[in-house]
Amino acid sequence: MGAHPSAFSGDAALSRAHRLVELCGGRPLVMDHAEHDRAVALTSHAPHLIASLMAARLADGEESELRLAGQGLRDTTRIAAGDAELWGDILGCNAGAVHDVLTEVASDLGEVLVALRRLSREEPEPDGSPADGPPGSPAEEGMAALRAVLTHGIEGRARITGRGAAVPGRILEEPRPAGLAGRT
Repeated sequence: MGAHPSAFSGDAALSRAHRLVELCGGRPLVMDHAEHDRAVALTSHAPHLIASLMAARLADGEESELRLAGQGLRDTTRIAAGDAELWGDILGCNAGAVHDVLTEVASDLGEVLVALRRLSREEPEPDGSPADGPPGSPAEEGMAALRAVLTHGIEGRARITGRGAAVPGRILEEPRPAGLAGRT
């Protein structure tokens, strides 16, 4: 949990807040308002919106398409089930920082779209795998760009630390206090 004390926060209040966080099983962090806003936009608010956007695509999906949904899609869209009223308030209170993170995501998505467009112009290999194309071809450039984005994603995910962090070969679920079992 991030705490961002103000000029009105005394040492005793900050100490009590830290103790409360620890009693709830959290790790208190002290940061200024801008750091906190950026951190929660990156690690919570933008991911929630991205999950919601992906889940919204499913609302218009064909039944035959949705039958192919697997655990990866469920994992990716799980947080999209959060209360829209609550999340609207949260996003509204941190709109600037969320906008900045989503602008970066939009830029990355633009690169992916260009890469996929380049790949879709090439005929697949006889075994059905995508064609890398001859050296210097748009398909080769597209495949290189796509792999770079995927590799960067692997690197970013590896940086998640703390409870529920990635352990090679295992997926961990964060324990939830009994009173929060039904909340996302």
